[in-house]
Amino acid sequence: MRLRTAEERRRYDLNRANNPKKCEVPGCEKPHRAKGKCRKHYERIAEADRNKAKSCSVPGCTGKHLAGGYCSGHYKRARDGRDLTQPIKRQGGGYISPKSGYHYTSKKLTHRVVMEKHLGRPLLDHENVHHLNGDRLDNRIENLELWSSRQPPGQRVEDKLNWARELLAQYDVPPIVIRDGLAFLGAT
Repeated sequence: MRLRTAEERRRYDLNRANNPKKCEVPGCEKPHRAKGKCRKHYERIAEADRNKAKSCSVPGCTGKHLAGGYCSGHYKRARDGRDLTQPIKRQGGGYISPKSGYHYTSKKLTHRVVMEKHLGRPLLDHENVHHLNGDRLDNRIENLELWSSRQPPGQRVEDKLNWARELLAQYDVPPIVIRDGLAFLGAT
């Protein structure tokens, strides 16, 4: 309704002030805001509507909405022109990073969690876990290998030997003893 004159606007405002619409919800006496509801009840309904729209539109899919009415798996399939009716394999818990392809479990890479459980200790900052077959989703311990990226800071032979001894001690390997130009593990 468009009010053309100041008099019409004044009468409209007086009528609203003297006869304010009330919320349609039984027992609520708050003033009307939109769609017959007060602010509180209107926002509750709007929030419920927003939550309904946050699921994938493919029948039977429980994934969360990403774009175009689809979850991430169905969105990628729709974008690539693939069949949307095939079930999507979902990893139990966590998520797969679209950039790296790694599976995360609560902000930790799953392959690191598996290796930590296998070793019985947290991984050190310089330790990496390598997938032997190259499949970043294959996190079986048989497919994982522990790598160390730590390097000695100096280039003198003495520095390198000291670093090597520290590294061996860190992994509970007996020290190397050099005698007559030959290297032996442990004191023999």
